[in-house]
Amino acid sequence: MASVTRDLDGWRDRLAYMREAMHFSIFLGPHFSDQDAEEVASYLTSLFGPESVLPKSAADMPGYEKTVRPFSSEAMNIVYVEYDMPGPSRMPFSAAPDKNGYMWIPDFGVANKITRLDPKTGEMKDFSIPNVGTGGVHSAVPAADGSVWIAEQGPNKIGKWDPATQQITEYQDAYVTGKEGIEDGGSKHTIRVDPTGKVWASGVPLVRFDPETGKFARFIEGEYAYDIKPDKNGDAWFTSPFPNKIGKVDGKTMKVTQWSSPTPDSFPRRMEIGPDGMIYYGEFLGGKVGRFDPKTQTFKEFSLPGPDPSPYAVGFDADGNFWYDSHNMDLLGRFDPRTGKIVEYPFPHPEPAMREFFRDSQGRMWYGSAPNNKVGYFYLAGKSGAGSGSN
Repeated sequence: MASVTRDLDGWRDRLAYMREAMHFSIFLGPHFSDQDAEEVASYLTSLFGPESVLPKSAADMPGYEKTVRPFSSEAMNIVYVEYDMPGPSRMPFSAAPDKNGYMWIPDFGVANKITRLDPKTGEMKDFSIPNVGTGGVHSAVPAADGSVWIAEQGPNKIGKWDPATQQITEYQDAYVTGKEGIEDGGSKHTIRVDPTGKVWASGVPLVRFDPETGKFARFIEGEYAYDIKPDKNGDAWFTSPFPNKIGKVDGKTMKVTQWSSPTPDSFPRRMEIGPDGMIYYGEFLGGKVGRFDPKTQTFKEFSLPGPDPSPYAVGFDADGNFWYDSHNMDLLGRFDPRTGKIVEYPFPHPEPAMREFFRDSQGRMWYGSAPNNKVGYFYLAGKSGAGSGSN
């Protein structure tokens, strides 16, 4: 948006498109009025219109120097390999590996597709979802049997790509009465398959889908579960940002237990189960990494550097380091839970906007960058990571 100049009518047109395309969104749905749209269009015109009030150079902005992150010589040994999406405005949210080495990409927004990438050749192949209207494919994750499960945020559906037919079958979940078609009434966010083959999806509410019966089981009714990670025991861990909690569904009893994150209003977002069995999560508004010990049921927090660390995508590399992308500082961070050391790394584009990290069999850390319409992986020089693409 910031790279384009539009007059007031131009920004009105873009606001109308966003409201239509993302009509189900908490932020752009029924809570966003015509008056709100007019105010936002006017604001965008003042910043990015023909007579912008902004300085010509970012360096002329007040406080600019304080926002510039210094990078150590150690931070220069990161390597990025990226692939352009096969069409514009795909908004790739992630890239998850399957057992054959392909990467599966959810195309968020109005594209209504998932994309399969062959990292060796760079070839991409699209598969369309049946949904009519904005699908908002937020997550696509391969299962052990070769199928790929997807979460459709827009219509409150999950889907399954069949490797035999290469077709996608959708399963519609119910909405809260009176809130049909909007995120508050039902949505699917992140999807994972547990060791028993059951499919978990975060969103409103957290659900578990049984492929054999075609039925959804619902948990924490009315709350927004953001991330979901089944563990090897069949329990499912999740984050719940607005009540500031992390939680667990017992895989045998289906009992839900939640614990409050120590920092108030820290907005627990993405989470990972660490090599040590502990639960690590990013405090998006708290600027910290939280660690929860399931055995002692105690927390420990680690502060991240910078004025607005905003950890979003998180993941562990093969050496046990915890990586995060800083959503608002346009960089990646590597945190060593054993020593507390943190290294910040530059990213080659503005606005990484990464949603998830996935590690493949070669140790490469994969991501999607929606604003840049690319997927890719990173590794440290001297580590694993050779492949096709463009550095």
